[in-house]
Amino acid sequence: MESSPDTNTFTSINTETDGLVEEIQRSDWPDQLTQDDVDVFAASLDPNLGIGEDSISDQVLDDPSMMDFLMDDHVGAEGLAMFSPGFISQVIEPRESDADDEENLDLDPVTDIIPQPRDIPHNRTVIPEEAQYLLRHYRQNISSRSTMQGKRKSPWEIIFLPCALETFAELSLWNEASHTRSSIFHTLLAHSALQLHVSNGQSSFKWKEIGLRNHEKAHGHLRLALQHEMFGPRQASYKELLMAILAMAMTSLHNGACAFRLFLLDAERLIRLRGLANQNPFKTRLLHHMYTHLRVIAESMSLCTETPSESTNRTFRITEEGLNMGLDPVQEKTDEIGYNDIHLQVQGRWNHTLYPVIYGIPESLMTLLSQTVSLSNEKAQLENVARCNPNVSEALTKHTKTLENRIWAWPLTLDTAEIPDHHDLATQPLIRSMTLAIHQALVIYFYRRVYDMNAMILQDMVRKTLDHLEPCLSELIDEQDFATSLAWPAFVAGCEAVTPELQERALVCLGVTDDKGVYFTPKPAKLVVSLIWDKRKTSGDWSASWQSLVVDGLE
Repeated sequence: MESSPDTNTFTSINTETDGLVEEIQRSDWPDQLTQDDVDVFAASLDPNLGIGEDSISDQVLDDPSMMDFLMDDHVGAEGLAMFSPGFISQVIEPRESDADDEENLDLDPVTDIIPQPRDIPHNRTVIPEEAQYLLRHYRQNISSRSTMQGKRKSPWEIIFLPCALETFAELSLWNEASHTRSSIFHTLLAHSALQLHVSNGQSSFKWKEIGLRNHEKAHGHLRLALQHEMFGPRQASYKELLMAILAMAMTSLHNGACAFRLFLLDAERLIRLRGLANQNPFKTRLLHHMYTHLRVIAESMSLCTETPSESTNRTFRITEEGLNMGLDPVQEKTDEIGYNDIHLQVQGRWNHTLYPVIYGIPESLMTLLSQTVSLSNEKAQLENVARCNPNVSEALTKHTKTLENRIWAWPLTLDTAEIPDHHDLATQPLIRSMTLAIHQALVIYFYRRVYDMNAMILQDMVRKTLDHLEPCLSELIDEQDFATSLAWPAFVAGCEAVTPELQERALVCLGVTDDKGVYFTPKPAKLVVSLIWDKRKTSGDWSASWQSLVVDGLE
């Protein structure tokens, strides 16, 4: 038994990853529903729901920054000091930090504020009348569709659903719960309702309205949680705050990639503020892996165009001093590096990685993607420096070639060193097929982003990606954790498809991921890819990047 510093409760934690099982206090609540397994975020959301267009959610989503957490309360604003600093600077004036701040963090001056939280009323909430039905919907309808249910436990089942059920109990008994837990609760209800909307047909506007209403409530509770429950006597559990942000990130994914990425940026701020000091709790590590996976994919799809001065303050970049560092795949990563490398900037083997047992993907593959993103983000800037500095020129060439060789040398069979002997998720044929599709898409991504290679040359790689993707797509797409891993290679391959046959196959794959509401572009991927093809065909330039074409086409 051990005491959790975040929750002041006692839990018995099984540190082994077999089955991803951790005993949860008050576990009798799940037993009141059916005993089916569950994956909370596994089902589909309609990409055409128009969350941003519905009047019911206009108050929440019409600000393009989304996660700046609008505030009209000075004291409450202080609790958001580490979130969205660009907006906070417009709300409150920077002031000096006390010398005895809990953590000496390297934050912007505006975020170096010790909040002075005030006592606020309890959050008294009336349980939505459809809540019980929506919870049962997950238990009875979602888990039964999961092909891999016997091989893994979804993090949403281990962490999110028990929290939602406990919140349901609190609201039922006491008619109150924290804003943090209420946000998680309403996010789950929103997903369930929107799933019912899709499964019952597009004419089922009742469930759409219920889903949007719960989404709005979840966002409002999260805003209040970050204002009032970050510090002080009502300080929420770090784990639950991170859960609430990640849950809202998944919801916002269906309303566009910009809000999705902004939620993840705020998740990063929370992790760096409160999450890296306490490295041992299993559930915390589970959430950090989830953040890492979503963030790497989000950054690879980002359309952000920061200036060089702005880029010096952001992640997913490489400096002159960082060239040729972290490229050794056989080195053993220490726990200090492994726990703190939340963006997978360093290659190597880490015994405590949870990647294979959550996603079935070796961490080494996602590390190669992260390093490719960092290189491509800074390549133009480094090349400018290299023109006047022979040492940088030589180092950049060596770094690029080494990373290219690492990608090609990455074994096409699963890296068994990263997979516990007792866990066979990554060896399943469907998971292996998904992993190979990601690897082939990474090859495409590298040559397009780093070498700016003409798409015509990449058609064989596009074909191989689709060959690996098609067998596993329909079987795994219902699992939200797998869905994000499937949507990425589908989009990368689709962007570079040139021949009519490959374009047709790519559209089928993108149609599947779009129907599940999983796309990392401003509009559904099927529409974006078609736009890219049309612009390349019109211009005759098949080397034009999809990022520039998308930005130009959506302005």
